[in-house]
Amino acid sequence: MKLKRGLPKRNELLVCTVKSISPHSAFVSLDEYENQDAMLHISEVASGRIKNIKDYIQHEKQIICIALRINYDKRYVDVSLKRVREGEKKRKFAEWRLSKRFDKLLEFIGKKLKTGTSEDVEEEILKDYNSLGDFMKLVQRKGIEVIDSLSINNEWKKEMIKEVEAIIARKKIKIKKDLFIKNLNPDGSEMIKQIFSKASEKVPQIELKYRAAPKYEVFFVTNDYKEGEKIMNSFLEEMESLSKKNNTEFKVLL
Repeated sequence: MKLKRGLPKRNELLVCTVKSISPHSAFVSLDEYENQDAMLHISEVASGRIKNIKDYIQHEKQIICIALRINYDKRYVDVSLKRVREGEKKRKFAEWRLSKRFDKLLEFIGKKLKTGTSEDVEEEILKDYNSLGDFMKLVQRKGIEVIDSLSINNEWKKEMIKEVEAIIARKKIKIKKDLFIKNLNPDGSEMIKQIFSKASEKVPQIELKYRAAPKYEVFFVTNDYKEGEKIMNSFLEEMESLSKKNNTEFKVLL
C-alpha cells in the first residue's frame, strides 16, 4: 500500500505500531507514513497514575493515537493514546482494514490489465481522499459513480466497477429498528399483527420480532444500505400512520 510522505496534521488519527518501550515513553511507527516514527510519553498513554507502561501497550502491537505536537523542521511527532475515544479507535481501525483490502483489490486488477499500474491509480485516489478506506466508504455510501469520477483510464474504471459491484452484491447488511408498540384493547396483540401485515405489504422481506411487551424489533437483510434505509423509513411511516388510525401507541426507540 502506498504510504504518505511528509508529516501528519495536528489532531489527525494515526495507525501506529509500538516499536520500543522504556519506563517513561514508547516509540511508535506511523504505519500510514513513509519512514516516520513518533514518541508516546507515559503521561499520554492513559488517564491517572501509571505504574507500568507495559500494562497498557505491548511491543509490535497496533494502536490508534492522535497527533499531538509536530515539529516540521526536525520531523518530530508527539502522539497521544489517552485522548482517542473508543468510537474513534474502532472507526480508524475499520478504515485501515478497508484500505488494505482495497489495496489488494487494486493489485489484483493491475495483474489482469496491461495498461497502467495499481500504484498510479492509488496515487490518483489519494489526491482527493485521505485514504483508500475513505474512498471505499464513499463508494459504499454513494455508489459506483464515485469510481466513474476518477481521472483514470476507462479500462481501469470498468474493471474496478465490476469488482466493487461484485463485492457489494456479496455483502449482506441487516437493517433493523427497535419499536415501542402498545394497544390496550383485549385483542391488542392481534391488532398489532394486522398493522404490521398491512404496513409490510410493499416490503415482504421485513420481519417482526417480539422482544418483551411492548417492545418489538423489525428487520430485513439487503446489500444496499442507502436504499435499505429508505425502505425502512417508508415502512416506519406507514406503521405510524396505521397505528394512529387504530388507537395504537407507536414510536421508534433510539
